[in-house]
Amino acid sequence: EVEEAVLGVVSVWGGNSVPGWHSYLYFNDQELGKDVYEGYSDLYSDDLSGLSLRIGSTNAQIGVGLMDVADDLEDDGNEVIQGDDGDNMMPANAFLVLSYPGEEDNDEAEDGSERITSGSPGITAWSPAEAVVNNTEGESRFFNISVNQTVDIRWLINGTEVQRNESVTEAVYTNTSAVVGTWNVSGIAANTTTGLLDMHTWIWTVLTATPTPAADISQTPTTPAVTPTVNETAGLTPALALTPTSAPAEEKQTRDDGDDEKAPVPGFELAISFVSFIAVAYWIRKGERDR
Repeated sequence: EVEEAVLGVVSVWGGNSVPGWHSYLYFNDQELGKDVYEGYSDLYSDDLSGLSLRIGSTNAQIGVGLMDVADDLEDDGNEVIQGDDGDNMMPANAFLVLSYPGEEDNDEAEDGSERITSGSPGITAWSPAEAVVNNTEGESRFFNISVNQTVDIRWLINGTEVQRNESVTEAVYTNTSAVVGTWNVSGIAANTTTGLLDMHTWIWTVLTATPTPAADISQTPTTPAVTPTVNETAGLTPALALTPTSAPAEEKQTRDDGDDEKAPVPGFELAISFVSFIAVAYWIRKGERDR
């Protein structure tokens, strides 16, 4: 006979307190209540008969709820239904935990230590410690839980099992290729003897990688040193450096008679030769006529 039946639900955007937006939860056609989700923009932590739900961020935008459903439990085919008029998306996960009467007993493990084999398992430690974690596309992320007894641990992403660890007290799930999106990651520890379990959930957000800008390998322009050069272009004589010296005393040349020497007038000698030539030619011509 079942002693306790606890329902745990997790819903993205659940519990957003917007006027006129509500959600309704049903179990086996019985309404459990309206606006049953806690969290969204508040911290939340609760434990009911071994099932623990926690929200460790004020920006999670996730609602969770814990309810006792023992009065509405069926022998099989139990069903959870959510009605929604704008408050949230469909539940990402729903968990039903059953407890049975009986004393907790221990037996000895192979290494001689005692381990709990009955009663509800409890997750005693988990990593990451934050309820909401972030990564960039392609990065690796690990999740870890430790349990107070030997259990089978199942790892679920958005309700789909991705890994199972059997007969352990600790397990790690590692995702080495993060894909863009928001993911509900759950580690469920189940006692295979009693059927009791405990669960821990993270909200994992993976963002698009930002391209790394290419390194700037261009060199900073520098002003080249200027070397003076002389272009020897036709018709131009390069300037020469002049060194200042004392001006020499002016030497004035004079003729012995004291008169200044005068330079001959250019072309005067040619004119005299031309006149002489004409005179000679004239007398030769005249002599030939007299004969």
